[in-house]
Amino acid sequence: MRELERAIERLGGVVYAESSEGIKKGRAVILPSRYRQKQWGGIEHLSEGRVDIKRHIMFCKSELLELSDYGCRIYSGNEKYVLIWKDENTYRTGAYTKACIRRITEE
Repeated sequence: MRELERAIERLGGVVYAESSEGIKKGRAVILPSRYRQKQWGGIEHLSEGRVDIKRHIMFCKSELLELSDYGCRIYSGNEKYVLIWKDENTYRTGAYTKACIRRITEE
């Protein structure tokens, strides 16, 4: 899993995440989410699905989002996001989080 850590460091940008302790700073990779409706109503994330311009997937070290919860704000450059859900994965080399975030627009 060192590849994931290296990818976050090389490809990621500086991100600020709200938590119950205040605002934390870290690096994360933010990608647009692609989804496709399944026949029985579920949603799956695929490379050939439609892009939802407001929904993104974020990969980061778990420390960045460890105290953040649904509805917390995430800031990256000039973009603002709200945290929808997060999944934490722990490996021998460290703990990482995959989070679904939604871009906040003025609409």
